[in-house]
Amino acid sequence: MFKTIVMRELMDTVRSLRFMVGWLAMLVLMIAAVFLLSDDVRQRSERVEAIERSQEEFVSKYAHTNRIGYILQPTRPPEQTEVLFRGLDNPDEDTSFFSDPVAKLFPLPDLLFIISILLSLLAVIFTYDSICGEREDGTLKLLHSMPVSRATVIFGKWLGAWIAIGIPFIAVYLFAVLLGSVFGGLQLTAERWLELGLIAGASLIYVAFFLCIGLFVSATVRQSGTSILALLFLWVVFTMVVPNVSPILASQISPLPSVNAVERQMYELQDTIRDNLLEEEVNRLRAALRDRYGIPPTITDWSDPQSFAVMGWSEEQAKQFFAEFAAQWRALADEVNREQREKAAALWEEVERKIEEQSQLTRALALASPTPSFIFFSTDVASLGLRSEQYFRDEVGEYYRVFGEYLNERQASEEERLGRTIGSNEFLDMSNRPRYSHTPEPLAERLGATLDLGSLGSAIDYAAHMVLMCIVALVLAVVAYLRYDVR
Repeated sequence: MFKTIVMRELMDTVRSLRFMVGWLAMLVLMIAAVFLLSDDVRQRSERVEAIERSQEEFVSKYAHTNRIGYILQPTRPPEQTEVLFRGLDNPDEDTSFFSDPVAKLFPLPDLLFIISILLSLLAVIFTYDSICGEREDGTLKLLHSMPVSRATVIFGKWLGAWIAIGIPFIAVYLFAVLLGSVFGGLQLTAERWLELGLIAGASLIYVAFFLCIGLFVSATVRQSGTSILALLFLWVVFTMVVPNVSPILASQISPLPSVNAVERQMYELQDTIRDNLLEEEVNRLRAALRDRYGIPPTITDWSDPQSFAVMGWSEEQAKQFFAEFAAQWRALADEVNREQREKAAALWEEVERKIEEQSQLTRALALASPTPSFIFFSTDVASLGLRSEQYFRDEVGEYYRVFGEYLNERQASEEERLGRTIGSNEFLDMSNRPRYSHTPEPLAERLGATLDLGSLGSAIDYAAHMVLMCIVALVLAVVAYLRYDVR
């Protein structure tokens, strides 16, 4: 009997007009998304190559130590999976000379958007009348005139609807992947297939939740019209309201200081306040040296050896004194700079702590819906999410460390060769410098929690959350149907 119910639900769904229209729309949108994203990835790759060429040209002509750090800023190339999934916004767009405003009004759709919105909507449309519609037709009463349990009915209907969505989805998804390979340069390695397979599996778990919600509502109300209205409301809440309202609520509960205020404080600590402190320390040093050596107030320019002639000092004595003063001045400057840098770092650590608190609260509020977990899981697996962003920052930090060591060694060797100090505005040949090369984080680590990401969680955590919500929704559907009046 269970098999009969599954096949009946499957055939009823497949034969319906909504099935044909829904999957035609899904196919068209996925094809359009792949072509648009492939073109976007191509343009971004060309832009990254142009930036790297300009960096090479600059370094070959104007490699000065005082500006090299501003020029050799690593640029992250687009990931291959971006021909299918958009992920986080590209930071290059904010710094380009031209930014198309139309593109901001109409952002490119990607497969994750299509799955999270359209596929979940199809699940709602396929199941809104699974129970109440059959009650209206009278077939539900006829079904229960036979020896079949209500749990068998609800599980059979759920499985039949899930197969009706799952098989066409896999077919359309594979077609989009092959298009990405042909037109977007997506290399289908073994690891890539595993990534795409995991995202497909997460999509099926995600849509299973909405099938359960559809059955739950259909087994709660008595009319299909009421069911579709209630389900559309819940669909909006789960797919749009919760993901978008969670950050707003978190920002109100755990607010952050403004960027301008933090930048102003850090600037004051390392500029105005530092200069005032240094001036006070230098004045105290001058006063102490005046008392020690009996320097009269009329002598103000300590760098001029002739100024100390009135004290009977020779030129050599005056130079030695100024060298002592300069050494102590530099030590004071180093100490003041160190203290102010530590204060600025402590201020930034406090800001990062508040950002992390707000992020934790946002994710906690977002747990009311499986949509954020699906997006987090898929973007992490595709190396396009929050985890990959932190990985890129760590990668850049390591590059700067290696490049800093190279620069110090290169400058020291050149000074040794020339027998003099190299000025910060002098050209320094850096043709053999280490180049930045982006390497995506291994998939095994993306699935785990090996990075120090605080409470960002792991892809496995997000998948577990989706499974848990799906089980809860299925239990609710079963309980609702056990209490449902089939007459």
